Amino acid sequence: MGQPAERAATSRPVILHARVVAGSGGGPDKTILASAPHMARTRSRMAALYIHPRHDDGIHVIRERAGLTGCELHTIPEDGPLDPRTVTQAIELCRTLGVAVWHGHDYKTNLLGLILRRFWPMRLVTTIHGWTWDTLRTRVYYRVDNWCLKRYERVMAVSPLHLTHCKRLGIPDEKVVYIPNGVDTEVFRPEGRLMDGGTSRGGAEVESEGEARWVDGSIPRLDGVGIARDAGRFVLGVVARLSPEKGVDRAIRCLSAITGRGRDVELRIVGDGPERERLEALASSLGVAERVRWGGWEKDMAAAYRGMDALLLPSLTEGMPNAVLEAMACGVPVAATDVGGVRELLDEGRCGVVLDARDDTAWPTVIEPLLVSPGRRIELARRARERVVENYSFDRRMAKEIAVYEDVLGVTLRDVPAVRRAA
Repeated sequence: MGQPAERAATSRPVILHARVVAGSGGGPDKTILASAPHMARTRSRMAALYIHPRHDDGIHVIRERAGLTGCELHTIPEDGPLDPRTVTQAIELCRTLGVAVWHGHDYKTNLLGLILRRFWPMRLVTTIHGWTWDTLRTRVYYRVDNWCLKRYERVMAVSPLHLTHCKRLGIPDEKVVYIPNGVDTEVFRPEGRLMDGGTSRGGAEVESEGEARWVDGSIPRLDGVGIARDAGRFVLGVVARLSPEKGVDRAIRCLSAITGRGRDVELRIVGDGPERERLEALASSLGVAERVRWGGWEKDMAAAYRGMDALLLPSLTEGMPNAVLEAMACGVPVAATDVGGVRELLDEGRCGVVLDARDDTAWPTVIEPLLVSPGRRIELARRARERVVENYSFDRRMAKEIAVYEDVLGVTLRDVPAVRRAA
């Protein structure tokens, strides 16, 4: 049996993305599944392995999303976190597919990759996406993950915070690659005239008082297609898995404070998760239940963003949040906590509002100018869209990732001119 690089020289090397998931997943899963069409244009074969609780219905959502992107999906249902069948089934899958690169995306798949390499020769790379709620259990997981990261051949960091983390662990610089998340700017794009020509302000005349009108005299709105909303009510959106680290409870408290000032605002929450019941109870206790819309999982996320007047990211921890990238690409102004790569994404506040990540008491005051000034929203949206197109396209991201695979395998997977065009 030859080594992975030797096998890759005579066949299409198989790159297997491995991920442990509960529920319908989150940002990392968007990135993994969206990679499939790009990898299909290379001299490689991409597949994804999802390990999930046996009776978790969320895997059906992952399967549907994989079908939409054409991603080859394999799943391993397990009975508990220490199910020994997970290892044996993963070994068999690696042998059947002839995996050349194992790409881990969390502590468990990173540990699993190290175990499997004893039974099947393959190269190991991983992506650090971010961390979840801080508990005694997750602290143990982080220690395991840190041990694994030091033993991987390449570590992809999605934010400056993760780069710093790798440096603190003592991982050599040559093993660490900064690859921020990216977004398909053709799928996620503004609807209507926000970015069209007509004036230097993207088609709108912005007056000194902060009022804005399109050149035909109408007041601009960022409505989506087919999304029900109350006429005249400002829509503040949250896109997140409903888990503690996403801080959705803070968004609900912020809504309560803003409406307490007499502002006509509703909160549209796109996503689902274990915190749903608790968050619904919180909205009821604060008297804003009728102003919170629960969207669940949404297929057409571009339309969902365009149904918002602004996006609020209330997270306590993040890597490089896809929700912020997607909203920026859609021309939706963003207010986001200063976590992970948010400050870099928003260009130190020039492309959006940076919120204090620890203290949410000032959020209503900081966010309120977005509510009352269409001109401010349009200007932030224009800058944000331009920044994403120039720096965070998915093509650019994939070119960097493919270069990592080429480096560890010692082969060319894509025509060099094509890589250079996308870089």
